[in-house]
Amino acid sequence: MSNREIGRLIGYILLASIPIAFVAGVVWWLLQSPEARAKWLKKYKREKERKAEEKADRDYLSKYGEINPAIVCRHCHEKGRVRSKSTHKDKHGNQVSQKSVFGSLAIGGDALSKNPRIAKVVQFHCDNCQITWDMAGG
Repeated sequence: MSNREIGRLIGYILLASIPIAFVAGVVWWLLQSPEARAKWLKKYKREKERKAEEKADRDYLSKYGEINPAIVCRHCHEKGRVRSKSTHKDKHGNQVSQKSVFGSLAIGGDALSKNPRIAKVVQFHCDNCQITWDMAGG
């Protein structure tokens, strides 16, 4: 038997095991008591909600940055609720992606400092009044 035939045989075995595993899962589910099924579903939904909350927190953190307790909001004057994040923006105020920033650094050395249309800014966001603003520098 050649290596090719052995590989094909293993592939067929693995392919045949997928429906067998599916049927075994369905049989296991049907053999569970209604209470056990309800408990499993409740646990599954809790886990799904927890993962969704964690993803939302990560997305919010990557969008606005960490809370800086020393900064006071210039709009509502609330202290300790302002997030800050360094970013790059073009001359129109649009955020420049990190891929293009790192790409320009990779091919042109310090291309950002030579490009007057792209500026490094610090973005602030207040969790109290939900206002976002930028300041030059950073």
